[in-house]
Amino acid sequence: MESTTLLISSGIGLTLTAAGILTHDVAQELQHRRTPGAPGILPMAAMLPMRWRTTVAFALLAWAPLLLAAGLLLCACTTSGANGG
Repeated sequence: MESTTLLISSGIGLTLTAAGILTHDVAQELQHRRTPGAPGILPMAAMLPMRWRTTVAFALLAWAPLLLAAGLLLCACTTSGANGG
């Protein structure tokens, strides 16, 4: 059971990391659009692009430990003789 807890928490952590990257990029874009001429803000040409590929990669990588944990839990339930209801 400890291994499934570790797998589930790593899958949730990867999902939260992907959401955090996307949230940071969106907040940076919104701040840039509100005050385009303020000092300390990058000019429009130097604005960093949104990291969609990184976000999607983390989101897809999060599925692997979650599916593995689900498989381990399913095997544990079927070998213990537990009924589904």
